[in-house]
Amino acid sequence: MSRRLQYQRLPFVLLLILCAVSGAARPTLAEGHSVLILAGPDTEQGLLAGTLYRTVAERIADHLEKAGFEALQNGPSKEGAPPIDGGADDQALLDQVRQSPYLNADYVTALTIIADMALVEEGTHIQVRIKGRMLRVKTGDVLARFDLPVPNDLLAPPSCNIRCLAGFLEDNTAALADGLGQVLAERLTRQK
Repeated sequence: MSRRLQYQRLPFVLLLILCAVSGAARPTLAEGHSVLILAGPDTEQGLLAGTLYRTVAERIADHLEKAGFEALQNGPSKEGAPPIDGGADDQALLDQVRQSPYLNADYVTALTIIADMALVEEGTHIQVRIKGRMLRVKTGDVLARFDLPVPNDLLAPPSCNIRCLAGFLEDNTAALADGLGQVLAERLTRQK
């Protein structure tokens, strides 16, 4: 190989290295593609509610990320940053997100997981609902409001303790959370 040919390849190789280092070779998110996922009131308190919230939020985040959005969970994580109240009314929630110096979210989704349980002779009878809304931060437009019950009432075995119940609920809400994540991702994709 001649020296001249080696020098002609050098700029191309340097360009590839520069692109890889600068991130140009990786897919980048355009403006308008970050979604903040927040817990509604009391959703993160306790083992059952916390487990359900994490399952639902992670599954929704997976679908949003597959659709090209960045999913930010639970608000600011910087020390000293005030928490964002996912249970606040729409305007108060939007004001909190807009005023936070730690957030740059284009959309916000607030989730509340409700699990009603009753001990019956056959075990623990459980009804689960996922409630929430998705808002565009800049304009305040409501992109979605949802109140979804798990289609079937659930019956956990009588021997099921709190950890068993958490796993049982997690398994039975996964499909609903996946469906919700797909719908929200499609709705946001249409907004691009």
